[in-house]
Amino acid sequence: MSHSFLRIVMMAITLPVLMNGLMGVGWSQQANIAPAQMSKSSQEPAAGSQDDSGESQLSKNLYAAMVAADQPAFYWSFDQGSLKDVSGKDVSGQWVFKQQGNVKSKVAGPKGEKYPLFSSDNEALEFGNKAGYLTLDDSPINPKDPAALAASPLRFQQGDSITLEAWVDVQQLADNQQMYVVGKGRTKRSGYPAENQNYALRLAGKNGQALVSFLFRDADSQPGNSENYHRWNSQSGVAVDSGWHHIAVSYTFGEPKSIKGYIDGTPVEGTWDYGGPTTKAPVVDDDQLWVGSSLGGNPSSTFRGLIDEVAIYRSALSPDRIAQHARIVQEPPYLTPREHLSRDNVFVEVFHHVPDKHNWEFRLGKPFESFQQVDWSLIAIPQLYNSHGVRTDRSNPVVVRLSGLVEFPPETRHLLLRARSGSRLWIDDQLVLDNRHPGRGSDGHGPLYRVESRISDAIRPLQPGDYEQAIAWSPTPGEHRVQVDLWVGGKGRRPELGEMCLAISADGKQFHVLSARQPFPLDDWHWEQWAKTEKKRLESENTVRRRKASETYARYWEKRHQLAKDTLGQQSQGPIGEDLSRTKATVAAINREIQQGLSSAGIEPMAPISDAEFLRKSTLDILGTIPSLKLQERFWSLAESDRRAEWIDWLLEQPGWADHWVAYWQDVLAENPNLVNPTLNNTGPFRYWIHESFSDNKPFDRFATELILMEGSTYFGGPAGFALATQNDSPMAAKAHILAQAFLGMEMKCARCHDAPYHDFQQRDLFSLAAMLKREPESVPKTSTIPGDENALKSLLVKVTLKPGEPVPPEWPFSERLSVSLSPDILEHPADRREQLAVLITSPANRRFADVIVNRLWQRYLGKGIVEPIDDWENPDPTHPQVLSILEQELIVSGYDLKQIARVILNTDVYQRKRDHSVYSDARRARLFAGPAPRKLTAEQLVDSLFVASGKSFRTEELNIDVDGLRPMNQSLGFGFPERAWEFVATNNERDRPSLALPGVQSFINVLETFGWRASRPDPQSLRSQETTVLQPATLANGTLTLRASQLSDDSLITELAISSKSVEEFVEKVFQQLMTRAPSVQEKTMFVEFLSSGFSERVLAGAEPKVVLRPQATGVSWTNHLQSEANSIKVNYAMTIEKGDEPSPRLQADWRERAEDFVWTLINMPEFVLLN
Repeated sequence: MSHSFLRIVMMAITLPVLMNGLMGVGWSQQANIAPAQMSKSSQEPAAGSQDDSGESQLSKNLYAAMVAADQPAFYWSFDQGSLKDVSGKDVSGQWVFKQQGNVKSKVAGPKGEKYPLFSSDNEALEFGNKAGYLTLDDSPINPKDPAALAASPLRFQQGDSITLEAWVDVQQLADNQQMYVVGKGRTKRSGYPAENQNYALRLAGKNGQALVSFLFRDADSQPGNSENYHRWNSQSGVAVDSGWHHIAVSYTFGEPKSIKGYIDGTPVEGTWDYGGPTTKAPVVDDDQLWVGSSLGGNPSSTFRGLIDEVAIYRSALSPDRIAQHARIVQEPPYLTPREHLSRDNVFVEVFHHVPDKHNWEFRLGKPFESFQQVDWSLIAIPQLYNSHGVRTDRSNPVVVRLSGLVEFPPETRHLLLRARSGSRLWIDDQLVLDNRHPGRGSDGHGPLYRVESRISDAIRPLQPGDYEQAIAWSPTPGEHRVQVDLWVGGKGRRPELGEMCLAISADGKQFHVLSARQPFPLDDWHWEQWAKTEKKRLESENTVRRRKASETYARYWEKRHQLAKDTLGQQSQGPIGEDLSRTKATVAAINREIQQGLSSAGIEPMAPISDAEFLRKSTLDILGTIPSLKLQERFWSLAESDRRAEWIDWLLEQPGWADHWVAYWQDVLAENPNLVNPTLNNTGPFRYWIHESFSDNKPFDRFATELILMEGSTYFGGPAGFALATQNDSPMAAKAHILAQAFLGMEMKCARCHDAPYHDFQQRDLFSLAAMLKREPESVPKTSTIPGDENALKSLLVKVTLKPGEPVPPEWPFSERLSVSLSPDILEHPADRREQLAVLITSPANRRFADVIVNRLWQRYLGKGIVEPIDDWENPDPTHPQVLSILEQELIVSGYDLKQIARVILNTDVYQRKRDHSVYSDARRARLFAGPAPRKLTAEQLVDSLFVASGKSFRTEELNIDVDGLRPMNQSLGFGFPERAWEFVATNNERDRPSLALPGVQSFINVLETFGWRASRPDPQSLRSQETTVLQPATLANGTLTLRASQLSDDSLITELAISSKSVEEFVEKVFQQLMTRAPSVQEKTMFVEFLSSGFSERVLAGAEPKVVLRPQATGVSWTNHLQSEANSIKVNYAMTIEKGDEPSPRLQADWRERAEDFVWTLINMPEFVLLN
């Protein structure tokens, strides 16, 4: 017997005393105090001695001592990369494993406070993605020796007892997979039967859990007969990828009821299958013992993860001994303090930095944040904002917990829990429901989703990617503590909540979503209404959070703006006073300048527009839509003397201000997110940051600064999305080009590959800006230069002054043309080159920035800039330098407030004149602004106005190809349900499969693209073409959107006008006002009244009820199943449904309704409808 084993035996003798002492001080699975950590190396000093650190060697060998006390036949600890048996019985060194394939030694095993039986240097083996395993030869059987079967301790016969145990960290295990921990036989070695499983300890995959499995084949083995296998699987398991766990199984061959399984020291129930429980003897032969695989190394049987401390006993260890081997100390779980719980609200906590493992095998720390709401349902949680007030990412994954006190209605008999990912329901600290974690997705061949609830057909169908469970449950009277834990995101996926809710029912059919105020039915209509209200609530909450997070930063900008005004006040002779008087003075000054130019040239200005024309034009220019009847009533209620000015002020405070500006800056800043799979120059969807910036009326110098700093979230709406430029060899050069053009009027596109031939820019200038953005020198990639040797390049018109690979330092390249000094006082981080660039661009000393921005607004509202082109100021020749100066000064004095510039321009005489068609033939009239240039509605204005005209919502399907959320976020993004035209994104996919189409969304995109919207924006664009194409009237006349806008369905405002109007004349007049913002002419009124008079009095059908109009139901097709043949037919049929438009109202007589629809269609197709002024 070896000396090391003697030492272990000595420790085993004292172990019961030691354990009793430890248990006496409360050392249990819930304890926080562990004994000194112990090493199990057999090459250490005798038991009881101390090493240099003073740590007891007895305590270091505690786990090994426990194993030794139970007299194992074999024990492999795998410390220090050793594959030797360390049971102390292998005197000859026979029982040493051999490594086959990819097995990594000396990786960290179970250790630390959670696993107190092990030392801090405990080591294990890692079995990676490439097949690897261990093999051990058994001693051969001599057929002439009757005692040969018993000659090896690896062989177990009838009546023998066996215990197999190991520590495992399971990192991958598919459902229905059976992977080996340790097993004898079934190796597929030559000379042995293929089905000679002596015994095996395995793990079986089921619903993300690893179940303990014991397998052997009986000695009556008949080839191909599965009944000769006897498999026992536990009913419960451990979560995959949840860290170290102890597993064990014991059995006495011939006694089927003797089977016992253990997980982390706790007995688990299980069942036999295949041949079932048996009294038959096992197969016994001299095939090898393997660890980590079987079946010749078949990947499906090969272990994926870490294995440690494998032991085999020729006895059935008692449950107590197994429990002592599996000592795990868990920290007490976080419990939401009861003082936060109430009947009046739901207390929501968000936990960051949880392990990225789809299981609950961890302890929550303190919550990152908490807030309150009233409903036990979620579609999202409030956004997180950094100190600059821009969206930033939470950790991924997070856990969201909802807690509260609930007195359930006494008739409650059923509970339902829905969530996107793993979720748990606890009532009075008892686990009641446990929803599964999501799968890993698929390559497109997965099953189609059945868009239904398997709980009840009377409730809203379960949405693709969500999970639901229901149980029969009756509450006891009184108050109950209710808690729902939600796993959100993880594995690189979007952190989405799906349609999470907790609902109750009396009959198991009709469910109501639980609420601290008023439960609501879980049906389509109520859920959509709740979701609409909840979205608005979250928007308001996000506004509050954004402003609170950036309070300090806002004061910084107030300081900057005061410095700018102080400086400007010393230089300017213009009006710098209170806002109202200054606005009037500024408008008057601009009017004088414009009129003086016209008078000097002898040009008569265009006539003023009427109030009705102003109403339509100003509403389109500020909100991006035509004014509804309700808005028109508000306008006409204003006092005539100040009606227009007051109307402008009111419009500027409406949410549509932000909506209308997003589309413009999407073009200018080349916002280019992709729905699925990145292509050239895709960005993140920083559209949401643009929208929030204009909603907050963010000072524009701050807007530009935040864009340049590129902070926050990349994929969920922060300006960091601007930094992204997929498949681009120099992303920062691309961004430098965009910024220079947007904010400085410098067209540097050519400087990407060579010195600009028609502009005074060198390639070095662009890459200097790129280096400032990158915060380090930027090297010119080979793909950003013209190929050829020096002689070849000399013959070209363009010049190449930078060599490929040449580093360009970060420095301001425009010191001569735009001389701006950096003041350390206004730099938050003086050494940050990117912030330096932001200050250099937005500094009030850089008058170019302010000039370019106000010129952009002038062009947007008047159709032509004071400087043209508005984004290329190489040789600027302003038509009215003084007007430009007045507007620039107004921008700076107002604190870079774009609303103030819009207010000034929209109050000017020139804006409120009729459009001047002669600008195309008379350059003088155009240059001197005799009237605004004619403008058409933008694509977004047209689409949004169609739905304002009809009073309908878009009601598209979700703008998302990965609707179940199983793809990585860098491959698929979701854009929700669009409500304004700027929210759309291109739906093209590289596979061009019908199953990946979004027919409802595509009907909008068809119109948008026809009228100038770009599906892809790899480059910046300041202006869209104003040319009319053949496709535009054709699309408007025949497209699905016009069909929907003109159809009198039950969600149409025109339907309500048709029912409520007292006469056909009233109906015609109201429809004209709603669509055209004017009364019909005498001729128009006569024609349409005659057309609609017949049948008007019988148009409303008595007793007919309106139909509930809902968003289209999900199709059940996602990326995970789009290759199924049925997926194509589902989408093709859905497209046919979309082409039919909206279902007509049953309340109107069909013939009259169709004529009324023709009337509406006619107005939409009048040229007047698509003209802005």
